[in-house]
Amino acid sequence: MTVTDLPASERPLSEQYRIVAKRFAEAYGRATFMENTRSGELAKLIKKRMDEANEKITRATAEMDVKASDAWYDFNERLALAKEKVEILRAQKKYIEMVQWERNNADANRRKELETR
Repeated sequence: MTVTDLPASERPLSEQYRIVAKRFAEAYGRATFMENTRSGELAKLIKKRMDEANEKITRATAEMDVKASDAWYDFNERLALAKEKVEILRAQKKYIEMVQWERNNADANRRKELETR
């Protein structure tokens, strides 16, 4: 039986941290990619809107139409959810770090008490 086969509540903190850190890195990569391609996605949608228009429209009109569209809303909603996931995983990592610190601190306090007896 390996550490990853254990139920989550029985895994060592180091393994819990490794799992959360890996998920955090994946989520952060996805959110960063979406953030970095946001203006490119907007440009693609604007170009598509201008190409599909029955009559000639200005770029400003196409941009206004795109920003009011469901496609642009969906893209931004997915971006927001990706960022939310990153923040949740960041908090989970921090929690594991705090639990480890509290355990270390409690152990140090016990050692100190034993020394003073």
